[in-house]
Amino acid sequence: MRTTLALLDGTQLDLRVLVCETARERSRGLLDHAELACDEAMWFSPAYAIHTFGMRFAIDVVFCDRRGEIVRVAERVPARRLLVCARGYACLELAAGRAGELGFGPGMRLELVGSGQREDRVRARA
Repeated sequence: MRTTLALLDGTQLDLRVLVCETARERSRGLLDHAELACDEAMWFSPAYAIHTFGMRFAIDVVFCDRRGEIVRVAERVPARRLLVCARGYACLELAAGRAGELGFGPGMRLELVGSGQREDRVRARA
């Protein structure tokens, strides 16, 4: 799993984004976490649907299309839920309440910026 930073409409967010790059990482997601810190998020691509079965805490979910445009924001999604976003291609999972605090909204652009050794830019894995 790679760690990266996120930009919202070009402004860097105070988030450390864990990028799920393999099928195993995507299938495990946040299931191994007791909580998600307010400065952490997890990126899934491709992902037009997610579930919170087996999770022990609520999360915010931001769905983006292939260009990185936000198409849906679901806040405080409790355990044992299934979310589907037909226009979604990827999603960002955050601690409950953080999407609103950070100002996420439909029509905004979310971009991941590589950190460490990798300086590549990733836009919803288009």
